[in-house]
Amino acid sequence: PLAGKPGKEGLKPKRRGNQLISLVEAHTSLQVSLQQLTGEAFEILAITSGSGNGWEFSPACLQASLPLWDGVECFVDHARAARSVRDLAGVCRSPAWDEGSSGVRLQLVPGGPSAGLLRQVGEEMLQEKSPLPGVGFSADVLFRPNGKQVEQILKVNSVDLVMEPARGGRFIRKVTLKKEEGERM
Repeated sequence: PLAGKPGKEGLKPKRRGNQLISLVEAHTSLQVSLQQLTGEAFEILAITSGSGNGWEFSPACLQASLPLWDGVECFVDHARAARSVRDLAGVCRSPAWDEGSSGVRLQLVPGGPSAGLLRQVGEEMLQEKSPLPGVGFSADVLFRPNGKQVEQILKVNSVDLVMEPARGGRFIRKVTLKKEEGERM
């Protein structure tokens, strides 16, 4: 195996099984994993029941979609074309039904090049000052319609930080994540 010691060329690659990785890649991967397991996150409402962009989302439809929200990426703004890694702001986890808001509640773990912007906006939106801008979350979903009623959500493409979200997406609070049983660091 190659050593991975710094030299004139910088860090040399190191073997992991059949893969060649640099120590910088390994460090970055470990840092992101640790942040996701023990760092800070935001609790958010991704979507609430009601009418949005001309479509009606029922509580039953949203509740049935809960497993689809786990691991979904969060980007800054909706995509007009293909997604850019530069817009990646985090990953959603731990979907749950929020009875009080009649919506999908998630933990949003900041990560990616736009994570700093997500943190900054989140902290400002959670301060008790007025007026607040119309910033929140909008879900990009693929669904089966029945007239103007959303019958079933088939796929959640992303949960995006946007201006004027269509269906109630917002920051709820900041949370500290702890390592869950069975997760490895």
